[in-house]
Amino acid sequence: MKYLLAPVIALLLIVSSGKDTNAQLTMSLGGSSYYFFNSTDNNVHPGVNLRGGLDFDKYQLDFGFSYYFPVISAVGTQVYEKNPQSSNFPLFKNITNSVTGVTFNTSLQMNYFIWGKPIGGKGIYGFVGGSYFLYYQQNNLSNYDPILYYPSDYLDGSEYYRYQLLFDFGFGFKYPMRYSSLFLEGKISVPTNPYKEHELAVQTSVMATVNAGVRIHLVTRKNRYQRINIGRSKKQKKRSARRIRG
Repeated sequence: MKYLLAPVIALLLIVSSGKDTNAQLTMSLGGSSYYFFNSTDNNVHPGVNLRGGLDFDKYQLDFGFSYYFPVISAVGTQVYEKNPQSSNFPLFKNITNSVTGVTFNTSLQMNYFIWGKPIGGKGIYGFVGGSYFLYYQQNNLSNYDPILYYPSDYLDGSEYYRYQLLFDFGFGFKYPMRYSSLFLEGKISVPTNPYKEHELAVQTSVMATVNAGVRIHLVTRKNRYQRINIGRSKKQKKRSARRIRG
């Protein structure tokens, strides 16, 4: 993960340190949970979320990485007799495939503030973005004798990695603190190719996500105030100070 975030953080530092930009570098850490709609996986997936971002006057840019802890989904399947004795049609048995699922998600989103501002004060924002969603799953078949039966759909112990490109949109709320802010977000994600996983026990479908955490302002308001007011008159400095305090 550190190799993925390092170049992004370096780019954000370069952009935020420019003389002609009001961008403020931020880092965020929090919790995240998502839920699939209309899927064989009916679990809530809890996880952690780490972000690097830039605050501007009315919008934010966020690059994030999320890891979701393993969960188990019970998927019904069947096994059939290998050597049927009584008829030409093999008998079958209903069993459970306990699918272990782990999720990784990388996202980029733009937050536009409908009310308030990214720096200072409370705020409500809408956002759009995209995600690279990676879902790992392992099949675990139970309650059957592999000498007498063979599985119809899934191989016991088989592992699969599948990715989806997602379109994201949602709303968020922020509450300011001294050098940071708390945020709460609700997001809907739509897969761009929902039929690519038809042979798997768990398919990626439309999902709802809730994110909550703390956003830390790595460039303080004081430093931003000093940078903005280089070469300005006292009247202009007072006006910008009132704007920054929100």
